[in-house]
Amino acid sequence: MKNENEKQSYYGYLDIRQGTVVLKEFKVANTESAIAYVKHLREIYKNKKIKLIQDGAGYHRAAEFQTYLEDLNKGVEQKDWLVERLVGRMCAFGTIWARTKHISL
Repeated sequence: MKNENEKQSYYGYLDIRQGTVVLKEFKVANTESAIAYVKHLREIYKNKKIKLIQDGAGYHRAAEFQTYLEDLNKGVEQKDWLVERLVGRMCAFGTIWARTKHISL
């Protein structure tokens, strides 16, 4: 973390085929940054399927975010969705994200 008094937000992805975890820093974690992050992933993975593992954060449940995902998958059968959400109470990566506060990127 650049400054322990500064709040920093990260989104990250695990590429299971490559075995890598990559973090992307945002000023805040909100609906706008969640959508920007999905757009970022889509640029990297073009037309490949993306599975989002998310916790129950408000910005993950926000109507604007849900509408964005629905528009991406509009007219496509669920098994073929470009972006699919997997939701739980606590994101499996929560511990990893918490520990990023102690490293410099």
